[in-house]
Amino acid sequence: MNLSCFPLVSYFDSPNFLSLGLYVTTTVGTPIHLFGLYCILRKTPEMMKNVKWYLVNLHFSIIFFDYSFGLLTVPFVLIPSLSGYPLGLLRHVGVTTRDQTLLIFALFVYVLISIAAIFENRFYTVYRKLGNTYWTFWRRPWLASHYITALLILIPIRFLVPEQETVKCRVFASLPCLPRYIYEAPVFILAEDYTYHMIVSVTYLAVLCLEVLTFVALLVMITLKQLKTHAISQKTYRMQRNLFRALVIQVAIPFVTLLLPLIYAFIAIELKYYNQAMTNIAIIIGSMHGFVSTIVMLFVHHPYREAFLDIFIRKNGQQDEAEIRRSRYLKNNSIAILKY
Repeated sequence: MNLSCFPLVSYFDSPNFLSLGLYVTTTVGTPIHLFGLYCILRKTPEMMKNVKWYLVNLHFSIIFFDYSFGLLTVPFVLIPSLSGYPLGLLRHVGVTTRDQTLLIFALFVYVLISIAAIFENRFYTVYRKLGNTYWTFWRRPWLASHYITALLILIPIRFLVPEQETVKCRVFASLPCLPRYIYEAPVFILAEDYTYHMIVSVTYLAVLCLEVLTFVALLVMITLKQLKTHAISQKTYRMQRNLFRALVIQVAIPFVTLLLPLIYAFIAIELKYYNQAMTNIAIIIGSMHGFVSTIVMLFVHHPYREAFLDIFIRKNGQQDEAEIRRSRYLKNNSIAILKY
């Protein structure tokens, strides 16, 4: 720790920039989230009933993660070390930094499990329509095992936190000259040796990705086989394909806003590179995941897109024409053998 040094810092390096950025994204995201929830609850057609409550679950997981990250904790992170301090509301009500960190981890895992559950639901819906009941028994234990595993992973993280005063000097010594306000802040070090954290994080994420890819592959194989044997019509096939494509886009595009900050953090940790401005920007980009996800959902699913256009874009005459098109769309798809 060197209190006599004079670091070159800009506004982008400061906690004020990070707080402002996260509060802005939270403020912008709130009405978008509310409208997205309204569309799921009130504008989801009958043919999407099998996936409706999974979309609700995913939407709430994203909202919880957004608010925990952008309002309740607001983490000012000192990458490449696993250290930092919170700037959010929870620090004013006595919640420890350790518990705030675990809250973010837990809600991030909740988002990941919710994504996997949506693709499992699509697989189960198609699999069940074939008269197969094997997965009906195993799907609930499968889902519960993910929450239990996540809990078992997070518990050791809580107890692996090192003695703070001892390790804080070593962490500050590994970083370049820092502003005085960081030295004087209640900096929390999650871990000095992050081997366990990296192994369990990468493994858990890899397993979830493998499961999603497996469900996708099985869903594609079953659907193509049904089409080839004329077990489903071309219309049903197109409907399943459109929903599947919409779900993939809904998950993939927003996930980039999380992937880019994670890639930067991984590279910075490996290279032991410290750039507070880049870290702040990466965190702000990550906080945009929620409302980007909701916007993508509104535009890739036809009923939600129509609802948005009716409310915010179209005039009365255009709304009447849109209602006719919507009724025709629902009528054409409602006769499909396999519901949306």
